[in-house]
Amino acid sequence: VQSGDSKTRFEFDSLGQLTLCDTAHTNIMVTDGDITQMSGTNNTIIGAEPLAAMSTNNNTRVGQRAGKGNTGTGTTVIGAQAGEGASGGTEVTLFGYHSGNAGPGSHTTAIGPRALSSCVDGSGGGMRNTSLGHRSGETLTSGNDCVFIGNTSDGAATASNQIAIGKSAVATIANEAVIGNAEVAAIRPMSAGQCLIGRAGFEVSGMVGYGGGVLMGRAAEVSSINQDGKILAQVFAS
Repeated sequence: VQSGDSKTRFEFDSLGQLTLCDTAHTNIMVTDGDITQMSGTNNTIIGAEPLAAMSTNNNTRVGQRAGKGNTGTGTTVIGAQAGEGASGGTEVTLFGYHSGNAGPGSHTTAIGPRALSSCVDGSGGGMRNTSLGHRSGETLTSGNDCVFIGNTSDGAATASNQIAIGKSAVATIANEAVIGNAEVAAIRPMSAGQCLIGRAGFEVSGMVGYGGGVLMGRAAEVSSINQDGKILAQVFAS
């Protein structure tokens, strides 16, 4: 137990050292290393090769080198080498081996092995991203406000506001949403066979259909209106 400048360590043979450090500041460590500057509060460190210094508060690190370079506040890093890269990201949640390894920015959530593993906090980039799935968002380096859901779902490295949902779904530019990959042959939005697109009074553009036209509505009530390359969707009361 550490109090002031003195501390007592309990050794458990092959399990390494068990150190309960700085009880006045409610920090707990179970590690084979030594954190020499534990001045923060409410921190929990479990794993080999921890951060050399901990002056921030409310952090949880579990796993070998987990969050080793992260000096932010309110971070939760679980998994070997997760969040290892240098970063000051605040309220970052990383779960899974090598997730967020490069050190993503504040308010980022990465769940899955290697999720957001290249994302770096720097110059306002790499922040507020959400990634769920094995290797999801692995390419992203500095984009903000991106969402990746699904195994190997991904996007462009530096583009912001990308959304990719589904296995191997990949966004390629900023402000783009992609659902599914090339294997997806159909999208069924509603169980009743209806599909509502846009709002009344707004144009829906960039749509492609068979024979150069777009069919909208029920089979018995189809509307295909083409005006200067844009589509105006008729609203059916039914």
